Amino acid sequence: MTKLIELTDRDRKIISFVKEFKAVNTSTIANLYWKDCKQKQILAERRLKLLVENKKLRRDRDSILSEYYYYIGTKVPHFKHSCLIAEAYAQLKLNYDVLNYKREVQLYCRNENLKADLVVILKKDGKPIPLIIECDISRPYAYKYDSYITDNYWSSKFGVKPTIISISKWQPKSNIPIEYINVETFKESGLLIK
Repeated sequence: MTKLIELTDRDRKIISFVKEFKAVNTSTIANLYWKDCKQKQILAERRLKLLVENKKLRRDRDSILSEYYYYIGTKVPHFKHSCLIAEAYAQLKLNYDVLNYKREVQLYCRNENLKADLVVILKKDGKPIPLIIECDISRPYAYKYDSYITDNYWSSKFGVKPTIISISKWQPKSNIPIEYINVETFKESGLLIK
């Protein structure tokens, strides 16, 4: 029998986060919303299970050995990509002062239409630092920013061009500097901004 629950503020934040990022795994939610608890993974799993039982979230996993990922509505076809983007945001949120962020941002430059996975403005050493995060699981995309970065928009708005971070299986081939993080070692190495 399902235990009925009353939604807490944390529950609402989790639901909103999952809705925005489309798919989020248990460890990312645990790190963000139970960050000061010693048993954060266990506490997150218990609460998320109740949210699933009360039909506030849905969950699935790749195999019996994989951790669950959570979503709302229909199953997310590229859930690994969404989970990776959510993890990148969580690492930034836990290590820096995030001023603003937006998921799936349309970027316009000359005749090109670009869609960034995640744009984050964080504060480091008292200055706003714009970041464009591109997660490339199936094929490399970071090169698409070559002409965009040469545009003057970022320099005029922030006084600095954005840092592009590619979380990928492939070292990006590009005419502009791109910080590369190997997707296989991402969880261990983390996301630190230079």
